Amino acid sequence: MSRFLRQHVQKTGITAPSAPSAARIDDSTHHPKESTPAKTTAAAKKSHAKAVHEKSFIHPTKILFNGGVTKAGELCLRIVDVLNQWLRAEGSGSVEVLSGNDPDIAVALGATYYGFTRRGKGIRVRAGAGRSYYVGIETAMSAVPGMAPPIKAVCVVPFGMEEGTDVVIEGQEFGLVVGEQSTFRFLSSTTRKTDAAGDVLDEWETEQLMELAPFETTLAADGAEGAVIPVKLHSYLTETGSLQLWCKHSTGTNKWKLDFNVRTSDQSSCQRP
Repeated sequence: MSRFLRQHVQKTGITAPSAPSAARIDDSTHHPKESTPAKTTAAAKKSHAKAVHEKSFIHPTKILFNGGVTKAGELCLRIVDVLNQWLRAEGSGSVEVLSGNDPDIAVALGATYYGFTRRGKGIRVRAGAGRSYYVGIETAMSAVPGMAPPIKAVCVVPFGMEEGTDVVIEGQEFGLVVGEQSTFRFLSSTTRKTDAAGDVLDEWETEQLMELAPFETTLAADGAEGAVIPVKLHSYLTETGSLQLWCKHSTGTNKWKLDFNVRTSDQSSCQRP
């Protein structure tokens, strides 16, 4: 069995079973960056990933092209044509193409304006997490050979959590296995919008939570290979779309970071500062 986190004590007064249950964390699904010939396919995947119940995808009403590649008129026409085909198939009108921007400098202008907002100037628009994220905690139930161990889910990022903010998971302590290979499991949900950071889900409907692709790593141990370190969890949603889950030693100064991109889900890493 892969080892990673073990749950210890909760402030609710519930203690872990005599045989500590392992807990894991897992990373989000990885999608390599699409090549240029697959732009329309990529657009389809991204639209459908944000699907709502009433429609098969979110229906855009306007489109703004930026970046040097969009200077190719035929490419823009093709993208608009495909979008309109999807929209007409579901009874919606065509998208409006916005104009007035220079594709070569649009991104640079946006970055410059962002710099102004960081200094308290201009109007800053903040984004909230479009889904909630959970760390998987293994239960005390016996694992079935060939299948992933059963888990509980602890909410570490509530739905709508604002970028640039953080949250400490209070009232719970975990044991982090260091110095040997561990598997980390994460889950996400677009429907559970009321879960708060630290909420523990013992069970859920299959369609409510999606388990993301796991990743394996070995956390630095400083000679304590295989040791179980008591830690508390601290999550930080950066302004660049990265989720940092910190595992901080409950009684010491050491801390370990699990880092992945919640916007593109194409990167994950871990480190101990």
